[in-house]
Amino acid sequence: MSPKSEKNPKQTSQSRPVPGADLDGTSVKASPAVVAAILGSFIIISAFVLWLSLPGYLVQWHTSKAEAAISERRFAQAIPHLLFVTGKFPLAWSRLAQLGDCYLELEPPQPQQALDAYTQCLKAYGQSPNGVDKPDLAAKLGRTHYLLGAGHEDEARKLLASAIKANPNDPYANFYIGLLYLQQKSYGRAAFFLQGATSDPVLAAKCQPLVEQIRREMLGS
Repeated sequence: MSPKSEKNPKQTSQSRPVPGADLDGTSVKASPAVVAAILGSFIIISAFVLWLSLPGYLVQWHTSKAEAAISERRFAQAIPHLLFVTGKFPLAWSRLAQLGDCYLELEPPQPQQALDAYTQCLKAYGQSPNGVDKPDLAAKLGRTHYLLGAGHEDEARKLLASAIKANPNDPYANFYIGLLYLQQKSYGRAAFFLQGATSDPVLAAKCQPLVEQIRREMLGS
């Protein structure tokens, strides 16, 4: 082989274009249009991601506002926040239960709205309103039916008795079934159940005049 036919490896490698550089060895610079297009794409993607995360952020914000209002017993202020959350997540049974609680704590209470919220709660929880086996919901529904008044007494008694069977120390279940027996002038039973409600300070204050009323009625008879 003649010397002229041999190739110098260094010369060959140096003759290849270097990536990211012009043929004269200077670096390649992106044009302003390319930079603008890249930045525009980045802004669009970021905005889209933010738009996707916004509903979750709003739900979290309304949930925290509702929790804060409930902890301070500002039930009327909590209701709009809970309505927003349950509107976005109809199966959020714990929030539906809180919504029902808030309606009952208003002055005056709104038992029909509470009943609607509790019924949705039970459906979301996977239970039938006619077969409640969650004691705290049974007590709340019993209280709701009591507040609904005429025509709801039997349902209230059934639900409250179910709640007391599961938890004999439930103050609200004892209080409202005691009121039912007081309406029926079954004073012995009324006094017994009202006594079981005195573990709650708020209910204890309500029970005192009722127990005095029962004592007067029994002495008068």
